[in-house]
Amino acid sequence: MIGIGVLLLFVFGVGYAVSKHDWESLRTVCLFAGALIFALALLSGTAWLVVKVFTRRRGTPRPDGRPMRKSKLLLLVFAFCLIGAWALVYYFASPAPGTVAYHLQKLGRVRTSKSWKWGPKFHYLDSAGRPVPGNALAYANPKTWIWYLNGRPTITSTIEEQEKQQQALIRLGYFERRELTFSHRTLDAELWSQFRTAVSNAPLSEPCYMLHIDDSRRTMIGVTTSKADLPVFERIVTQLDKR
Repeated sequence: MIGIGVLLLFVFGVGYAVSKHDWESLRTVCLFAGALIFALALLSGTAWLVVKVFTRRRGTPRPDGRPMRKSKLLLLVFAFCLIGAWALVYYFASPAPGTVAYHLQKLGRVRTSKSWKWGPKFHYLDSAGRPVPGNALAYANPKTWIWYLNGRPTITSTIEEQEKQQQALIRLGYFERRELTFSHRTLDAELWSQFRTAVSNAPLSEPCYMLHIDDSRRTMIGVTTSKADLPVFERIVTQLDKR
């Protein structure tokens, strides 16, 4: 019963943290769950050893007359220890909030995230300004619940989250945003394709770069990336501008 209670609390805590995109709370839940499971497993193993020792010394048979199933008990203790160790490793392996690694991880996730597509086609905003399915039938769709677990993102909130992580990396001094201007060419489909191909083949040290395009300024491409990679982007623009 205790194990089931711990499991339910763990699942509830993880679900809540993921739905709120609160990764610090997720790390805390994993830490406490890992520590609690490890402690329970250690306590169970110790109690079993004590009972086993005293049973052997006194020669007292089991109440039901059957031998103790040692292998199953050891397997259960091992499983608890494994789960607890995994939770602890996850906690300590996750980057600390506010660090460059932390914001790079979040930017990498939201940069490739398509979870906003899982949301219902029709929705409205609740009193807190968050999207809610527009009809009850949407709740019968499994995609809606996946969308909920991902924090009910929209394409607007996804773009805002990308900008938030970029600004955090800029404040930390790791990222820099710069406008790259073409002097002899205008940004069209051909130039954009050439630029993307050149960037994909370039030896970049940071893959989580972001490109920005302004339709009113067809000779400029904005880039937000690590300071070490900015010369690479500048060199690409200079080479393409000569063609």
